[in-house]
Amino acid sequence: MARNEEERRHGRLPSASARVEPDKADVAPIQTRDCETESVRFAGLCIVEENCANVCRTEGFSGGRCSTFARNCICIKPC
Repeated sequence: MARNEEERRHGRLPSASARVEPDKADVAPIQTRDCETESVRFAGLCIVEENCANVCRTEGFSGGRCSTFARNCICIKPC
């Protein structure tokens, strides 16, 4: 019997099938859905998304965007 095989049997060396834990970088992050609602405080047409996002943050949301056709300010937060 080979020396390495004997050491494996007695627990001195890890076997070839030893379980390796993945690094945290290898695990995909959990993606959350975003909930959207029209801003209560934003007035006028939404042209600049940064203005919309700032108003939404004052309303307790994480950000905001301008709607495509109606040009409303839509506030966004994770559900």
